[in-house]
Amino acid sequence: MNRNKYSEVPEHIDHYRSLAFWSWNGKMDKDEMCRQIDGFAENGYGGFFIHSRAGLEIPYMEDEWFKAYETAVLYAEKTGLTVWIYDEDGWPSGFAGGIVSTKGDAFTFKRVRFAEGDAVNSDLVQKNLIAACQRNGKDLAAYYESDSHYVDLLNPDVTRAFIESTHEVYKRKLGHHFGKTIKGCFSDEPQLNNFGYTWSTALPDFYRKETGRDLLEDIWMIPDPDPQYDSIRLDYWKVIGKLFKESFTDIIAKWCKNNGLLFTGHFAAEDGLCDQISSNGGVMQMYPSMQLPGIDHLGKRLASPVLMKQISSVAEQYGKDRVLSESFGCSGWNLSFEDMVWIWGYQAALGINLPCLHLSAYTIKGVRKRDYPVFFSHQEPWWDKFRLVNDYFAALNTLLSGGASDSDTLVVLPLTGMWMKALRPGHSEDEINISAQYRILIENLLNLQISFDLGDERLMEEDAVVRDGFLRIGNSSYRRLIISQTPLISSEVAGICEKFLQEKGEIICINTAPQNFKKCNLVQNRRDMLRKYFDCTGMKREIVFKDKNSDKIASDILVRTRIYDDRKIVYIWNGSTDSERSFVAEVEGNPEVSLISLRENAEIKEELIQYTSNESGTFFGVSIPPKGSSIISLKNMTSNEVLHKQPQILLSKVAAGIKRVDLTEDNSLTLDRASYSIDGSPFTAEMHVIHMQDRLYKIIASKNEPSNVTIRYVFEMDFSDQSPGRKIYIAAESEDFGGLRLNGVPINNREEGHWIDGSIRKFSIGDLCVKGRNTFDMDCKMPVWQPVSDVEEVFETERNRFHYPVGIEAVYILGDFRIYAGGKVTGYNDHIRIMDASFTITDSMDVSDTENMIAEGLWFYRGNYVAEYDFMSEAIEKGARYYAGFENKGFILAEIYLNNNCIASMFTPPYETDITDYLREGLNSLKIKYYGSNRNLFGPHHHIKGEPSFVGPSTFIGKRGYEDFVSPEINSSNTWTDDYSFVRTDISKFIYISKYKYNS
Repeated sequence: MNRNKYSEVPEHIDHYRSLAFWSWNGKMDKDEMCRQIDGFAENGYGGFFIHSRAGLEIPYMEDEWFKAYETAVLYAEKTGLTVWIYDEDGWPSGFAGGIVSTKGDAFTFKRVRFAEGDAVNSDLVQKNLIAACQRNGKDLAAYYESDSHYVDLLNPDVTRAFIESTHEVYKRKLGHHFGKTIKGCFSDEPQLNNFGYTWSTALPDFYRKETGRDLLEDIWMIPDPDPQYDSIRLDYWKVIGKLFKESFTDIIAKWCKNNGLLFTGHFAAEDGLCDQISSNGGVMQMYPSMQLPGIDHLGKRLASPVLMKQISSVAEQYGKDRVLSESFGCSGWNLSFEDMVWIWGYQAALGINLPCLHLSAYTIKGVRKRDYPVFFSHQEPWWDKFRLVNDYFAALNTLLSGGASDSDTLVVLPLTGMWMKALRPGHSEDEINISAQYRILIENLLNLQISFDLGDERLMEEDAVVRDGFLRIGNSSYRRLIISQTPLISSEVAGICEKFLQEKGEIICINTAPQNFKKCNLVQNRRDMLRKYFDCTGMKREIVFKDKNSDKIASDILVRTRIYDDRKIVYIWNGSTDSERSFVAEVEGNPEVSLISLRENAEIKEELIQYTSNESGTFFGVSIPPKGSSIISLKNMTSNEVLHKQPQILLSKVAAGIKRVDLTEDNSLTLDRASYSIDGSPFTAEMHVIHMQDRLYKIIASKNEPSNVTIRYVFEMDFSDQSPGRKIYIAAESEDFGGLRLNGVPINNREEGHWIDGSIRKFSIGDLCVKGRNTFDMDCKMPVWQPVSDVEEVFETERNRFHYPVGIEAVYILGDFRIYAGGKVTGYNDHIRIMDASFTITDSMDVSDTENMIAEGLWFYRGNYVAEYDFMSEAIEKGARYYAGFENKGFILAEIYLNNNCIASMFTPPYETDITDYLREGLNSLKIKYYGSNRNLFGPHHHIKGEPSFVGPSTFIGKRGYEDFVSPEINSSNTWTDDYSFVRTDISKFIYISKYKYNS
């Protein structure tokens, strides 16, 4: 692959297509599997990972598993998709679904604990004693705690056992597909210990080998904050990182390489330096070993740029042409295409180029629907349009992956300083400050549009070479070195810096100089001070974007440049969610300037834009809407001729009001409250069904025998006319239930297919409903099953595989109706909340308030809307272009029809499209199909934040969990509210018809 030729970009697009994170979480029927694989192919994926996930109903890694696997691989081969192995049952990787973790104490996950005084003689301390001594008159003991739910990845025997029980089994069963349809193997969050000091039986010998000292003598100093022990802490954490790399990462990478597979995946705690220390010793050193390194970018948010810059820097330095990101997990059911493109654009601007889209669900039965949504699968109302996004991603990734980097600055990670100051549990103030200054430095450089890479001290020690005025790491060469604030750099890196100075290299130290390297320029870690320094030292920029109304370098944007054989491609990403940004670009030389657009089927189109060239360079303006981006081509001119395209000017703009709105499917009401009866006992008071399951299983476990349980749901109806022909349905996850009754009448024989997912069956009940109170009963035989007393408290290997044998879920009423919501309604920026809510099904009605659609009685509606706008057009002027524009008010995407012709599918700003070719004089009918989401149907409805940006199982049950780490303002373990929260699903009341003509 020649990645430097711009003309060959289209040939490489399939190389950068999204991969599906396909959750195998059910029974795995052959026909259904093939149908879902067809969906991946039709929606523009390049392949899929097969990911064993909570709810899997076939034995993991046994015959039925591999029979299903062979089916998937052969069908993928037929459809042109690739298959990727996910190496674990749940996550984190390494325990082989429990096989490795049960091999004995030497294989289990461990952390160091310290005891003093009488506690030294306890049974646990003595059983797991590491060392004992007296200090300051006290008896002390160091011992370890182990957790049999996970494994010790510092022990190479553990990794070899993991490979033997997982990778080698795949090789025996499917090895003939390796390197062909099966392309690689994914490890998910292999980790050491985020909560304390890591221990391993392999650690003392390796520590002595690396340091020449006895760890059992040094261990007392590691948790002591006295600075005199900094060097002991430094050695401990540095040894931890190196041993992890050699004992896990390198062994897995070698096995994959020897067997024709790419080693991919990501590590835990990648986002910042503090948690990396104890989780993996610092993650950058892991990436060169991986054939396809990856990260995890979760939530409807922008993670720290440290996450992306670490791995993209290694990719540049070591020639990794693809960098994978497991993206969009925890974003929630309401993630729009605009959100996806904006968040992925952020990652792409920082060097990420291969999406692994989390999660495609085989089924959403039971708790599976709360398994860190959003889901990229057939359960979504927008699924048949998702190819638009995948095509966009593929084209963008390809454009920004070819060519060469323009980075000539290297920022050194302050790892030595971090290791010196790393105290556990928690983090020392020094450690937090070093990490914070490092992140601020990266953000400042990005805001100054400085192109740079990051340098890991260990990788520099191994691979950095100073020659001809450059510091070189692999494929990358740097003229400038920036040392982030740190008390110390390694002696090897200090020596490299000395050589770089001798070669006339430029070295900057941020805030203060390290103790062992003082020959540097000191600059405060402030954006303005850094800008002044770069200005005073004459830093040259081949392109810079400045605010239109000032001479200041534009901030809060990201700029990524790739240098091709005949041009530069420049990507500009707007970080603002609510402000359009207008810039003036200043470019060295006199290139031809074009705007690149990415269209359906990953088509890349160029169009000349207005620009000015003179002896000082080339200048052009660019405006980027909120959450938008632009791609500019700066093509080398082959002659002195400069082309100028005249700008379009706006001649007129008129508004057309909405005429009508139609729904594309039945309205719905979620019944998430119910009561229960055990073995014929009186029904309990109503409660939320999500809290009912644990209570029932505990009661049945105490009886120690299976019990007959009836779940009762109640709903209110207030139709003005009780026509027996009214189409009303109830949709329920009825597979595990026997008798189903509506107002006492059995309805099992009234099934009319499924709704949304194969597990949700639909039953006709219109003729059985009555005005007022209606009851729906479901009977089941619940087994004796001892649930985990608190699933959030056990290690995540168990938590991530948790599901109920019989699940009790909400049920749904469907039909042509509206819902009256009693209670107090309050509107917020991102959601609407109802206090003391009570919902009643009422007559259908015409929509009157398009800017508050859900309050029209569509509170739980998950379908799409078709809005019709009629407008009159005067005679169509020759040479003019006509555009229809509207606002995005929360929809997933919009499809535009003019006079029954499909014009465009729109999901990125600005929401304006050319309608000239289908416009006619006189009356025109324009329709917009607004696509909805499952958010208001499935929730979360009861989280105290209303619409959290990070969503997972805990979000739905109302207990503070991992998902709430992005909300430090939540200081209670209880995140539940009985209030109901919904997101707005407004549509545009007006469209705007604009007439443009080129300025002659």
